[in-house]
Amino acid sequence: MTQIAIHLVVTDPDQAATWYTKALGARETNRITLPGGRTLTVDLLLGDTVLAVAGEMPALGMRSPATLGGTSAALHVPVPDADAAWARALEA
Repeated sequence: MTQIAIHLVVTDPDQAATWYTKALGARETNRITLPGGRTLTVDLLLGDTVLAVAGEMPALGMRSPATLGGTSAALHVPVPDADAAWARALEA
């Protein structure tokens, strides 16, 4: 694991994990599912960086950028071919 692991709160962690896998080549390493089948968190490995995508939990103050109306964070991912990465992201 790198010094900092990224933990993103999203509206749909399953959909987000699928997107990060297809668009950026992330690899799923762990998944926590709550009783009843709801996904709590999906851990992904993107290069040497741990990226966790978790569902909203408003009672705990965990809200997605969609709920908050935007985010103050950005991810910068180096890729060998930006045009190909952009095309994969749009397709995913």
